[in-house]
Amino acid sequence: DQQAAVRAFEEVVDLPVGQPVSWAFSTNSLGLALKSYSVLLQAQQGSGVTTLASGTLSVVDLQPPVVQILSPSANGYYNQDVSLSAHVTDDASGVDRVEYRIDGGAWAQMTPADLAAGRYAILYPGSAPTEGAHTLTVRAFDKARNGDQTFSSDPNPVSVPFVVDLTPPQINVTGIADGALVNHDVVPLIQVTDANLAQSQILLDGAPFVSGTTLSADQTYQLDVSASDLAGNSAHAALQFTIDKTPPLITIVGVEEGKSYAGSVTPVITVTDSSPFTENTLLDGASFTSGTTISTDGQYLLEVSATDQAGNNSSQ
Repeated sequence: DQQAAVRAFEEVVDLPVGQPVSWAFSTNSLGLALKSYSVLLQAQQGSGVTTLASGTLSVVDLQPPVVQILSPSANGYYNQDVSLSAHVTDDASGVDRVEYRIDGGAWAQMTPADLAAGRYAILYPGSAPTEGAHTLTVRAFDKARNGDQTFSSDPNPVSVPFVVDLTPPQINVTGIADGALVNHDVVPLIQVTDANLAQSQILLDGAPFVSGTTLSADQTYQLDVSASDLAGNSAHAALQFTIDKTPPLITIVGVEEGKSYAGSVTPVITVTDSSPFTENTLLDGASFTSGTTISTDGQYLLEVSATDQAGNNSSQ
């Protein structure tokens, strides 16, 4: 059969009778198909061409596919299902299959996602059983059976570490409880823990607060703690509490301690406090209502006591 030459090399030489003549030439396989070619040594003399010798040259694929992991990113953190994807190319025999494994486990096939672009992908579930640090390894084989064992220095297989983290930061506040009303100094202690903590913030009434700082002023406080980790999980804790160290204020008008009166008297008792309170008013040991007129002659003992919800007490 007549075949077209794909490469030709020429050399002008003298051919002495009975003497061997040798020379060398070099080429590469770029652009040649993976098959066997006939190599002919021909001599042209005038218009005639004579084949002096012939041989066979086979072009074979000895290079494995090149693998590049597109996702996950190296040392990336994820709080959901993770897309595992790779770009695989082979410029000779073509890609035959792509496989992956997690943490040295069994190899599994990675599904073609876009063959024209050389992209392969699979979805790795982000769930409680898969939470933690992992290593993705991807390998590929071509149709000439080159793969991850062909060379030790080529990018096949390729590995990247990544982390599945579904757990938000844990916020623990001690020293005070939400809704508490106390009559003493408060030392809030805030602890934020997370295996992959990114940042945390503590605010007291909107201003930065340092855990372990003593609070002593009478007032209502708003404590807000927020935190997030590298996977994007977040947590928030809010506590409102009140310090009230001031006892109820008792005011009595209409009578005075140790004074005698010629006519009737009308004691009026007023109790004030920033917190809710209970009041107990006794006249000679019996319950007495403020504003009641006393007109009977005699010596009287008026006792007033009050206790607020913070536990502060006062009496007269």
